[in-house]
Amino acid sequence: MNDDLKLCLNGCFKIKPRTDFGPQPKAPDGLSAKCRQCESDRLAMRRHGLTVAHKAELAADQGGCAICHRPEPGAKGWVVDHDHACCAGEVSCPECRRGILCQWCNNALGYAKDSPEILRAAADYIESGVRLDMSRLTDSLDRELGAGWSTSPTYETGRDGLTQKASHLPETTSSSVTRTPTYGFLDV
Repeated sequence: MNDDLKLCLNGCFKIKPRTDFGPQPKAPDGLSAKCRQCESDRLAMRRHGLTVAHKAELAADQGGCAICHRPEPGAKGWVVDHDHACCAGEVSCPECRRGILCQWCNNALGYAKDSPEILRAAADYIESGVRLDMSRLTDSLDRELGAGWSTSPTYETGRDGLTQKASHLPETTSSSVTRTPTYGFLDV
């Protein structure tokens, strides 16, 4: 066999490039006996009873992520969402599996501790349109930044895109900085 290839043992039993195998310091060749895909499937089966392919199929059936409907899962792949009150940690049983999520929605649920109250409060907060009231800080900002600062930058449009004038700086150091738009609503 070519030195750049290796047989996946205890997995798919396919000959693959050595780069498809993770490190295993105790192995004679320093590489795992299973390819990364087979190892990923083994871990997914142990945690949730589903392979990577099963999760992708379920995600397609539900129209992508069960929350945001994104068609792509993110770098770590599709995530099985489960009720942590039933099965704590990374392992789940068939009774507590709720759906397949992208990594962003899974993280959002995790940061909210799976609390509907926290998630509703977050949605209410976003929808309220509340903005910080900087007026009470005016005196201290005047002392720190000098007269002439502004709490909100001034934007102008030009041939080169969106230009932000540094109106928050004192007049003596005022300059313009060109910013490349990164979101559709900033495109000119």
